[in-house]
Amino acid sequence: MAKLNREITLAANDGSDTLQHVISTRSQTFNAINVATALHRLSRFHASDNVTKGPLAHSEALQALLLRTVDVLQLPASECDAKAVSTIAYSLAGLGVRDADVAKAVIIASLNRLQDLDRQGVANLTWALSKLPRVDKRSKLAKKLALLARNLVWDFLPQELCNILWALSKLGVRDNKLMSLASEAVRGTLSSYTPQGLSTLAAAYARAGVFVEALLDEIGEQAQARLTELNARDAAQLVWSHAKFKLCREPLLEQLCSHSAALVEGEGTEIIVSFLWSFGTLRWVPKKKFMKSLVTRATALVPSLGAHRSVRLLTAVAKLAFKESLDLTVLTQSLVGSLRLLYVRMSAQEVGISAWALATLKPQGWKKVLGNLVSRAAEADVISDLNWWSVAHIEFAIRTALDESPNCKPLAAAPQLLQLLTHRCEEEVNQIQQVSRSFQEGPLIAAANCEPWQHAPKHAGTQTALVFGPGRHVRAALRRSGFQVIQWYRFAVGDKKAQPWPPDGVFSAAAMKYPDSYEAFEYALHAVAASLPLAAPAWVYGDVKEGVLSTTRAIKGLFRLLEIKEEGDLRILSLQRTGGEARACLDKWFKQERVTFPTTPKALTWWSMPGLFAGGFLDVMSSFLLATLHKVSSTDCAEKPLWLRTQHCKVIDFASGTGVLAAGVQSMLRCDGEMWLIDADSVALQAASKNLPNAHIVLADGFKGVQSADTPPEQCHLIVSNPPVHRGHADDLQVLVDLLQQAPHWLLEDGELWLVTQEHIPTGRLFEITQATEKQFNITMHATADGRFVVWQVQYSSRTSRKRKHCDASDTSPKNLFSTRRMLLHGHLVHITRCKGLLV
Repeated sequence: MAKLNREITLAANDGSDTLQHVISTRSQTFNAINVATALHRLSRFHASDNVTKGPLAHSEALQALLLRTVDVLQLPASECDAKAVSTIAYSLAGLGVRDADVAKAVIIASLNRLQDLDRQGVANLTWALSKLPRVDKRSKLAKKLALLARNLVWDFLPQELCNILWALSKLGVRDNKLMSLASEAVRGTLSSYTPQGLSTLAAAYARAGVFVEALLDEIGEQAQARLTELNARDAAQLVWSHAKFKLCREPLLEQLCSHSAALVEGEGTEIIVSFLWSFGTLRWVPKKKFMKSLVTRATALVPSLGAHRSVRLLTAVAKLAFKESLDLTVLTQSLVGSLRLLYVRMSAQEVGISAWALATLKPQGWKKVLGNLVSRAAEADVISDLNWWSVAHIEFAIRTALDESPNCKPLAAAPQLLQLLTHRCEEEVNQIQQVSRSFQEGPLIAAANCEPWQHAPKHAGTQTALVFGPGRHVRAALRRSGFQVIQWYRFAVGDKKAQPWPPDGVFSAAAMKYPDSYEAFEYALHAVAASLPLAAPAWVYGDVKEGVLSTTRAIKGLFRLLEIKEEGDLRILSLQRTGGEARACLDKWFKQERVTFPTTPKALTWWSMPGLFAGGFLDVMSSFLLATLHKVSSTDCAEKPLWLRTQHCKVIDFASGTGVLAAGVQSMLRCDGEMWLIDADSVALQAASKNLPNAHIVLADGFKGVQSADTPPEQCHLIVSNPPVHRGHADDLQVLVDLLQQAPHWLLEDGELWLVTQEHIPTGRLFEITQATEKQFNITMHATADGRFVVWQVQYSSRTSRKRKHCDASDTSPKNLFSTRRMLLHGHLVHITRCKGLLV
């Protein structure tokens, strides 16, 4: 067969046609080496061609070669070795072959020869796999290749390592160990990487969502040093990588953009859209000249854009439209015209984000296009695929449109769609809660199964272990190992009491669930260290996505690292107490800043503690809620809200944190106010009691926990909240659901609920899911101009209240859909009562 291989090579030297002639006449006699050679030579003539569209689209020679390829890949390893398989795969990917049968044959052959792959084979096969179609066992092979790459990471050539990391990120494989090893391997050697290699490396980490700040900084430094070598694609990819991590490094971004200004004029859609999408994500605009060039080029390219890139571009424009220096009118209107034709091709999530963008921009004719999107969203294949973000986007757009035009004809189908969205939202919320529970329990189960305490030295007498955070599985495992367990909860959970500092005493060991932030962990670590004697063992378990790897930085001086065990993204760290001094007093952890509220001219001293949202100070969302509340309550109207009219206003700040909302409301009251602060975080309430010494502090896990609190509040006039929608890293809407479900029972007649959420939280649909109450309610939505945040104002009254008589029950206009609870009368009440039990 060596003679046949020479014949293939000589034919290739004459050109593609000669090579195809040899393939047509001799392919049935090809062995594995012949197939690999023929494919490799053919791919050099037709690099990056998609065989369904390019010159090979109707090539009988290629079809014959692909049939022979499948046969050869089924031969034993002695006749088709690992090198031949990786070469075949690499060449198929280079040709753009998308045949499922060929891909399956490659994957099966590769899985059977993994142990024989060398460095180059692993690199070629991984890159090829990312180009092949999605078929059975592709993901399995990708994960196994990632494991092989770990052991070869120091041997790969720069281009090979870049290709592997990029390919794995595209395949959806996030191997944190590999990414960590690769970061160590490349740092200090980046000067040997090509500009394309630098941008590919940055993009691989960004796509995988693995943030290594030191590596990204070093890539940025190399890019700045070799700026003139970068092409437009390299620059766009580097900007995109920073945008994915929400990193606005202005000096670097400005240099990349200034360099690209002269390069983008003739570029295609991918690079132009990538630049603008990145700027929109960062909500940052480069210098006017470059931005003008991009917008001009983008406008010219709009007619050639497909649905996906049109949506990405529209989203970017919506996020940039509020920059005063930009004129995006022409580009916006071009995109609106394009969407009228492309909406039928949009995916579910593209429908959702397009609706949000249109409602934010409000260009001419946007409601007609929104009507098209409403129709598209109601289609069976779309509605079933909508995620909860998209549900929220669509409702936001519908509410915005109906607020402008209550009888908007293009939205005649909105009521029916909203009913479908309610069902879809219920499904999504239940799924979110299941994922959140699994995420929270993962580290606990891993630690309990691993039982690292089995290796701890045993001492005579009772062994006591302090357990920080949730740990049902860990507590049981420790007891099986002979430990007496003492629990420390920072957060109230049901009827389990929480406290800001561990119980008094000295413990033999400690087990800690890594919390959701470095600050929170550092605080807990010092508290635990203060309760342990010298050389006592401790164990930390958590998820990489929540930052458990930061443990190695936090323990310096307090503990010695003994061992790290891995299970996917989970880590179990074994530590030993050293002689370092811990900050062993709660009072040493207080911090303060000067805070100015939207309702007060003077800055106030504000206290906080570690591990709180926005540092425990005034965040942009709470500030928007207070500003909106103040604006609405200050508006001249016939009748002020009850909470402003009453002589003694009772206010509940739900999920209060340090009490910023309660303090803001208190400054608006014209009379005495009674403030009730409810939060599950015992540490946050320590700061709250210093900020609002006259307030009632209730440590409770939502309203359900309030029932058993020492001093539960009575019904109140006003509830304000900026509720958390995450539990650690995971999305979790349980606190919001609890608030919406229970608020009517804690409000007096004509009381109001004011809360703020991000726009993508489906708060409107959650109202429909949770409000099985005799009280009638009226919802008003107040959104920021840029569409990022929404304040929800809810007025409650009894169904017989005279103040609601103006709501005509015969009015079936789309606008009236949001005026009352009538929507529940259309077959929803039974459904909602059922799902209520599922949610809480």
